[in-house]
Amino acid sequence: VKSSGYVSILTSEITRETFEKLNVATKVVSVKPDTVEYFYNYGTYVKVPVVINGKITADSLYAVGDTSISPQYAKVYASRELLDTLTRVYTKPFVLEKLNKTTTHTVGLAKIRGAKIVPEKIKVTFDADLVTENTVQVPVEYINFPAGKTLKTFPGMVSVTFHVGMKRFREVTADKFAIVVTYDEVMKSSGNRLRLSLKDKPRGVSHIRILPEEVEFLIEDNVE
Repeated sequence: VKSSGYVSILTSEITRETFEKLNVATKVVSVKPDTVEYFYNYGTYVKVPVVINGKITADSLYAVGDTSISPQYAKVYASRELLDTLTRVYTKPFVLEKLNKTTTHTVGLAKIRGAKIVPEKIKVTFDADLVTENTVQVPVEYINFPAGKTLKTFPGMVSVTFHVGMKRFREVTADKFAIVVTYDEVMKSSGNRLRLSLKDKPRGVSHIRILPEEVEFLIEDNVE
């Protein structure tokens, strides 16, 4: 028992004496559970991050921005074998819908058999921000081209339109986006047109549109 950190006791063993003290006219129909389990250790624990397991949606014209968890980490007490498999703990599933203001929600952490989690509950705060639309001009860049070759696209700059919360409006500038074309993509294209896609974008933006979605291109040989 000492080495396993686990004890299992039949309920019948615990309740036998209790049954004997009952009135003879009393009839016990059932006892649940039929087995009581105890898990123990000697203070062995790991500290792991808490991960949100929830469905969070914002009201129309709003977006869920910054999210904070308090505390961000939980202590898990268990056997060394179990602790070696843990990298995180999750909240119990929850749903928060149509957020239109900063909202704090208390939620329990999902139980793990054979483990004790401290704390049992955490607080999550979601910042719902009013959404606006913005457009920036982003250059089309190219990478992994052979030496002596360059790419020209027509146009060389495209419009990127997106939704962003008012609190981040000034933070999201054109240099936070990247539209990059590789040499392999050019070689695989049919004709002289390329379909563009974002290779990088800032957090907190949504409903992104690129105009035009396709550009004409020309590969030039550099003359030294």
